[in-house]
Amino acid sequence: MQAYVLIGECYEKGRGVHVNQRTALEYYRKAAETKSTYQMNGQYALAELLFRTGQAGDAFDWYKRASSHQHYESSFLKPIRRAKLMVARYYLHGWAHVNPDKARAFEMLNELADHDGDSAHYWLASCYLEGIPGVCEVDTAVAFKYYMKAAKAGHLDSQFEVAYMLAHGNGTIRNREEALLWYKKAANKGHPVAIYTLGLHFLHNVRNLNKAMTYFERAADLGHTESMERLAEIYLMDIARPISSLDRAAKRAQEQRCKQALAWIKRAAERGHRVAQRELGKLHDRALGVPEDHRKAFELFSCAAQQNDTVAILLLGSYYEHGQGVPQDVHRALEHYLRAASLGSERASFAAGQLYHKLHRFQEAYVQYKIAAKDKRLRGSVTGKTARLMVARYVLLAMVSNPEESKEEAFEMLHDLVLKDEFSPSFYWHGYCCHHGLGTAVQLEKAIHWYNRAAEEAKDTQAMVQLANLYEQESSSSEEDDIRIIQCLKRAAELGDAEGQYKLGMAHWRGLQRMEIDKIKAAEWFKQSASQGYGMSHWALGQMFLENGDRDLALLSWDNGVRLENAASMRSQAQLLLTMLPETAEQDRRMQYTRAMKLLTDAAHQGDAESHLYLGRIYVADAAALKQRAHAIDGDLDEHTSNDIMELLEQQKQQEERAKNHLELAAKEGQVEAMFLAGQIWHEQSNYLQANKYYQQAADAGYMLARVMRARYRLAEGLPGIVADPEAGFKELMACAQEQCSSAYHSLGQCYELGLGVQQDYEKALEWYSRSVETTADAEAVFRIGRIHARDHKELDACRWYELACHMDNTHARAHYHLGLYYLHGVHDTIQRNFESAVYHLQQAIRQNDYDAMFELGILYLSDDMQFTVEQQLDGFAYLEHAAQLGSCDAQRELGKLYHTGKDYCPSSSIDDTGIVTIVPQQLGRAFDLFCQAAEQGDRSAALFVGTFYEHGIHVSADPSSAAQWYDIAIRLDLQQPWWVAELALARVLHQDPSQRSRAYQLFQAAFEHAETDEQRSTAEIMMARYRLHGWGDVSIQDKVAMMVLLRYARAGEARVFYEVAWSFERGLGVDQDLKQAFIWYSQLEQLASTLTQEEEELLDDDLQQDITNALVRLVEFYRCGWTTRVDLAKATTLENQIARRTARVRDL
Repeated sequence: MQAYVLIGECYEKGRGVHVNQRTALEYYRKAAETKSTYQMNGQYALAELLFRTGQAGDAFDWYKRASSHQHYESSFLKPIRRAKLMVARYYLHGWAHVNPDKARAFEMLNELADHDGDSAHYWLASCYLEGIPGVCEVDTAVAFKYYMKAAKAGHLDSQFEVAYMLAHGNGTIRNREEALLWYKKAANKGHPVAIYTLGLHFLHNVRNLNKAMTYFERAADLGHTESMERLAEIYLMDIARPISSLDRAAKRAQEQRCKQALAWIKRAAERGHRVAQRELGKLHDRALGVPEDHRKAFELFSCAAQQNDTVAILLLGSYYEHGQGVPQDVHRALEHYLRAASLGSERASFAAGQLYHKLHRFQEAYVQYKIAAKDKRLRGSVTGKTARLMVARYVLLAMVSNPEESKEEAFEMLHDLVLKDEFSPSFYWHGYCCHHGLGTAVQLEKAIHWYNRAAEEAKDTQAMVQLANLYEQESSSSEEDDIRIIQCLKRAAELGDAEGQYKLGMAHWRGLQRMEIDKIKAAEWFKQSASQGYGMSHWALGQMFLENGDRDLALLSWDNGVRLENAASMRSQAQLLLTMLPETAEQDRRMQYTRAMKLLTDAAHQGDAESHLYLGRIYVADAAALKQRAHAIDGDLDEHTSNDIMELLEQQKQQEERAKNHLELAAKEGQVEAMFLAGQIWHEQSNYLQANKYYQQAADAGYMLARVMRARYRLAEGLPGIVADPEAGFKELMACAQEQCSSAYHSLGQCYELGLGVQQDYEKALEWYSRSVETTADAEAVFRIGRIHARDHKELDACRWYELACHMDNTHARAHYHLGLYYLHGVHDTIQRNFESAVYHLQQAIRQNDYDAMFELGILYLSDDMQFTVEQQLDGFAYLEHAAQLGSCDAQRELGKLYHTGKDYCPSSSIDDTGIVTIVPQQLGRAFDLFCQAAEQGDRSAALFVGTFYEHGIHVSADPSSAAQWYDIAIRLDLQQPWWVAELALARVLHQDPSQRSRAYQLFQAAFEHAETDEQRSTAEIMMARYRLHGWGDVSIQDKVAMMVLLRYARAGEARVFYEVAWSFERGLGVDQDLKQAFIWYSQLEQLASTLTQEEEELLDDDLQQDITNALVRLVEFYRCGWTTRVDLAKATTLENQIARRTARVRDL
């Protein structure tokens, strides 16, 4: 068996035969599987070879078998202990999926250490050096003790560890001299790291480069990659040293060193050394000793990055950011920067911040700059200072939301950078803050000081331009200031500042700062600035071309500006395209219009106030056109046309909202016209508070029409949130009129007509209205003149003025409406009725959505007094529907009545139901809704109808409480003119509740007092008599007086009192008991019932129907008992049957 082991060793190590590990394994396996004295040797040899060939799982089983043998001969103990050591290491590290059992491993290592095992001492030291939770605590002193034992026994790795711990004072007293001795012992035995460490010692401590390189080369030859990288670094340092091309020997030596550097760095890189991979990538990036190859550099950086080399990861981020070696991908770049930051790179957060800034993702940039600014490793570096500067800028310029610092704290950061660090890039921003009052008070002298320092010391061209701006803003700009402005701009321009070149060009073009106009020089500066991608210069060149009459070159120049996302170029190109629309081929107009609108929208998105204003004007015009189109087709009210109108009006609303959004944004940027136009839209939408806000802004800026509107708002009473001040309004209008503002004339006429802010004076009103007509052809003023004549009952004059208003403006709805009324009803002998003219004018008013005209014409067409065609009646119904939708409470009320009853059209020629057309279907739900709408607008008749619906359970569940509430509303809607109908209705409902009868009686009294005729007063008087008869509601009983009233009504044929009179005679209430009179009055109700058809009876009041039934019940008793008549059982039975039929019918109903 020992022979098998020896033969296996020959094949494994190539002794006398070629190396053949497979054959070696076969021989070892034979020895391991055969029982013999040397079986353990075979098992250990097999395990070792399996382990070395990467078959650690199989090796573990054979290590365990070898370690289980019991031998006491020294020749066998050594392999057994080595096997046990390997088993312990498996348990310690969990190799090959062996379940880690560190406690067991630690126990085995201790057992092996007791037998002076140097390797066991080494691994036991490692346990104490790193600690094993629950097994052994970290104890570097004990670790050093075990390392020393193993080192003294000649264990190579332990000798290195002893040297390392002595050098760093870890677990023992620091002793570099002794550490050096141990490093040398390990190095002499070929420990590559020890050799490398000695190289570092001679490089940094002894400063003997040749000696250091000797050690590095020895370690490198042993495969130590860091030594290879260090050698390459040393050779490359020498390559960077400039050598004269005439010194050929030195040049050849340098080339040789370059080859050596490349050879070593390539070897290290090939062996996976991350620093070498990264540095070799840099060489390819910069073409140092190797061809420039960004793709190769990218691959090498990627290999290093896989080993978490933060510098390589940063370089990969830069490659992705700038598209070197790979397609540009800023998202991947950010991923790499953030990954490097997470791995501890001090510069990665700054790099991420810079890229976020470039992408205008300022909130994220701020976070990264903050990290870099706080990093102590960057303190004092340009990177750290720049990060602090960027944080300060972000806060001061409000580029981020919810920053941790206040503006004052940010300014202090900037102040420290300027004064303590003297960081010249911060000079400009310090001046900028003093200039604009950011984080500090406005201090123009300091601003000029720091701008000057930035210009002089940092050659900051922005500072030069800002200095020019400051001098330009001086209220009393002198010739000296103009010279300084031009000097600053010229200096910035000559240093290549694009903005400075643009501004200098503007000075030459427009003759600013007393410059002589020189368009050639202007164009030269614009071209230089434009070549740097400065958009405003492209705009200026385009404007120059346009002013020279070359629209094509203007568009071409602005195209360049558009590509640079310059808002002014977008706006100017859009305006020119829109101007050229009439000249454009019809098939291309839509595309050209769309292009122009996109340009304006893009410019507006950049915050260009003029584009917002221009878009606002366009959308206002679009909304007006849509409204006009809707009115133009509003005459035909069929379902299809109605849908078209609704769609147009919805589009109008959308355009108004778009206009409003743009105008409000323009207003925020100080565009005065936009303020006024935004106010106009809010005014049209009846949001007077918002409208007034914009009118105020524009008026304060001197916009005349806004001043007029502000004055009109001061004249008005009841505008929500606006305090009326008619006197101030009148004064402002008069001031505007004195400045020849014709728009004020009309409002002054109204002031005098209505007595707003001035004493009423119709003559002066006519004077101002006349001035408005003369200067502006103001149709509304013409109409107002007509109204004044109508007020003076000069209807013919009024009619003529209304006619003139319509002639001047055929869309003047109110003039048409009043003319329509004149012609519809006529005026004495002055104006003859003219049905055709009335309809014409009312229809013209309807086209302008005048719901009063819709109501009048609708009621006319649906009236029963005149015979209209079915088409006219359907039009009338449509007019009422439209007026109701527009909020006419008259239309809502009358339409509710029509839906309540329904309305049919029956031609006069029809003799049966054929040919009947339903004009308005009976729809109780619709009627109820319309009555509610009108009642909510204060129409008391509609409120009465709502109460009626609740009282009688029409469409809604009967609810006396709700009915009473609505009747009460109807009463309170006009307390100045009491309405007996509502009082009576409420009294009747309250009468049903005995606890409310006191108030019910008061209401009956009120209704009696407020009614105008005896017929209107009858119900109230009857109820008051009943109250006095019975003493209801704590009313004092006056039965005789009450009976006199009731008898008066009964003798007049008022059936509603027959039962009360009969009952009173039967019981002797207010009269002497008289059964004969009772019988007579009960019989009156029986007689009444016998004469009614079923339809007529169903129309009777509920109370009267109940009185009839009760009277029949009493008559049954009279006939059965023979009271004041003979006993007549047959009659009684007949009456009982009649009572049963009535009761059943009522139940069915």
